[in-house]
Amino acid sequence: MFFLSTILASAVALIPSPKSLQISAGCVMTTPYENVTVLNASQIEEIFKNPSKSGIMLEIGDNCFSGASEWGTKEGYRMEIAEAGMKLFASTKAGAMYGIQTYMQLCASGQLCTGTIVDEPSHRYRGILFDVSRHFRDVAFIKKQLNAMAFLKLNRLHFHLDDSVGWRLELDSHPELVASTSFRKELYYIKPSTFLGVPEDYVPGTVWNEPDCYGGYYSKSQMKEIIAYADSLNITIIPEIEVPGHSGEFHACHPELFCPTSDATSESVCPGREETFKFYQEILSEVIELFPSEYIHIGGDEARKDSWKTCPFCRKRIAEEHLKDEQELQSYTVRRIADFVTSKGKKIIGWDEIMEGGLHKDATVMCWRDIKYGEEAASQGNDVIMAPMEYLYLDKYQNSNHLEPEAMFGYVPFDKVCSFRLPESKNIIGVQANLWSEYIVDDSQYEYMLYPRAFAVAQLGWSSWESAPTPFYEGFRENVKKLSGLFRKSGYTVFDFDREQEPDAIILGSVTKHKAYQATYTYMGLHPEQKPEMLDTRLTDGKERTSLRFDGPGSVTIKLKKRTNICVVCGVFQRKTGRDLMMLPSEVRVWVSQDGKKYSLAGVRRPLADDTKTDWQISYFPVFGEHKGIQYVRMDFTPSASCKSTGLTEIIVE
Repeated sequence: MFFLSTILASAVALIPSPKSLQISAGCVMTTPYENVTVLNASQIEEIFKNPSKSGIMLEIGDNCFSGASEWGTKEGYRMEIAEAGMKLFASTKAGAMYGIQTYMQLCASGQLCTGTIVDEPSHRYRGILFDVSRHFRDVAFIKKQLNAMAFLKLNRLHFHLDDSVGWRLELDSHPELVASTSFRKELYYIKPSTFLGVPEDYVPGTVWNEPDCYGGYYSKSQMKEIIAYADSLNITIIPEIEVPGHSGEFHACHPELFCPTSDATSESVCPGREETFKFYQEILSEVIELFPSEYIHIGGDEARKDSWKTCPFCRKRIAEEHLKDEQELQSYTVRRIADFVTSKGKKIIGWDEIMEGGLHKDATVMCWRDIKYGEEAASQGNDVIMAPMEYLYLDKYQNSNHLEPEAMFGYVPFDKVCSFRLPESKNIIGVQANLWSEYIVDDSQYEYMLYPRAFAVAQLGWSSWESAPTPFYEGFRENVKKLSGLFRKSGYTVFDFDREQEPDAIILGSVTKHKAYQATYTYMGLHPEQKPEMLDTRLTDGKERTSLRFDGPGSVTIKLKKRTNICVVCGVFQRKTGRDLMMLPSEVRVWVSQDGKKYSLAGVRRPLADDTKTDWQISYFPVFGEHKGIQYVRMDFTPSASCKSTGLTEIIVE
C-alpha cells in the first residue's frame, strides 16, 4: 500500500516515490542538513565511513532487508526515522546508498517527518542513453550526470560511443580509430564528416587547434575512471558499438570494410567481407575486457542496405548462407556478432531491428520504434528494455519551439514522459530514455534537455504509477518543481515548468510578452536605410514580423525594467530574398550583466543550416543558463559569409 497523501507528497517531495511510506501524524523534526545538494561519490563514501556523524545508524547485511525479487533485495532498503535519529537497513551497499539519497531528499524539503519507509525498485534496468559520438562530453560532465542519476536511483548509463561522425574510445588493438576519426572540422557536422588526425602529443580531454578542430575521445585510463566512478554509485556503464549501420566513421581509416560500390557517405559496413567480422571481433574483445557490464550493446538499427544489393561479396554471402534477402543478411550479421559476444561471457542488447530476419535467442531487445516490437519480443521469451521514441526520446522538443533550441522533430514534454506505462511482462526488465545529441552542442543544453524529464524516467523505472492514489500526479508535479530547485542549487541547468507552452502557441505576427517586452535598448551596426521612427520599439514589441536590418556585425543591448533571474535569451532572426536580401547570422553571442558594466558570456549559438530554398523564414537562436539579478542583456551577432545584411526581429528574454 502507498500511504502518501497529496499534502504529504508535496511536503516530502520524494522522487522516485517509495514503495511504502508511513508518516507519524504531527511529528516533525528539524533537518540535520541546512544546504542539501546532489551528492557526489566521495560525499556518499564519507557518509558510509562515518554514518553516525550524519545522524544515521546504518546496518548492511544479508538479513537486513528482504525484497520481493533478487534485484529488489540488492537495491532495496528500510528506513526508520525517529526523533533520536535515522536507522537505515539494507542488504547491500547499493541499497544503503539509495536510502541515503532518500534521506537527503527528505532533508532538502526543510522538514523531516518521523515514520518508516520500505522501498525497492519495480524494475532492475533503469537507464539513460548518452550520445557522445555526435558531440563529445568530457569526464567531469559525465561524472556530474552520474551523480544526478544516482540521486534519482537510475542504474544504467548506455554510452553511445561510435557513429558515423566520431569514434570516442581509445583501443590498443586499433589506435587508428581515435587517431583518424575522433575529431572533425564541423561543430554542427555535415555528412560525410571531414575528419582530422590527432597530434601525437594530444592529451585526451583537452582542446587543440580551435576553431578548426572539434571532438574528443576517452583514453582507456579515463574510461576506467568513469566505470569505477559509476560503479561506486551502483551505475553500470553499457557501451554501444554499432553493427552494421551507423559505422561511416570507419570509412576514413578502413575503406576495405565497405562494399566496393559504396563511398564515404555509406554508413553500413560490408557483411560479405570476412575482414569485417575480424575487425569487429578485435575491437569487441577489447571493449568486453574493459567494461565489466554483463551487456554489450551492438546497435543493429537503421542499417542502409542499398550497396548490399549490388555488392559481389554480399551476393556471395547471401547465396552461401542460403539467405533470402538483405534483411536476412543483416540478421546473419547480428547473429554472428551476438554469438561472438556470448562466447566471451556477455549478453547483447540491440535495437528492435535485430528482430527482423530472426531474433537471437539470448538477445535483449531495446524497443524504440513502437511498443508493439517490445511486446512481441517479450512474448517470444526475450528480455526487453522499453525506450519508445514516442515517450522517451529526450532529444525532441519539450516546449513550444519559439523559445527552445533547435531539436529533433517531435514533441515529448514532461507530461508525455509521465504518461508512459510499462506493459506487464516478466520479460520487460526496465525502461530507458535516450538523449541523442545531433542538435545539442553545449553541456548546459544537454542538461536542459535531461532535467526534469529524467525525474519522470526515474519514477517510471523505480515505482509503479498504479500504486499511487488518484491525486498523486499533482503532488508529483509539485515535487518535480522542488527537486528542480535542488538541482539548480547543485549547478544543473533545468527546464522551467513556468515557461511551458503548447507547440505553436506563439504564431508569427502575434504578440509575445516576455521579460524584455517593451524594454529600452541601444544598438550598433544598423543598416543606414533604417527608418528612425522604428528603431526604439521593434526589437521588444513582441511582434515577430517587425525587424531591424543590420549591416555587418551587429550588437543590441537591452536594459530590462528591473533586475531579474533569467534562464533563456532568444534572438529571433528573419531571412529574406530579393531586393531586401537578409541572411541568418553565422554566430550569435549573448552576454549578461547586473550593472551594465561587467558582462559575462551566457552562451553562443550557430545555425545548423541556412535554408536558401525558401524566400522567407524566421529562425530562433536561444541561449540558456540560469543567471540571477540580471538587468542588462547584450546580443552580438556576426553576418553570414554570403551576405553582410542580417534581420533581427525580436530578442526574447525569459
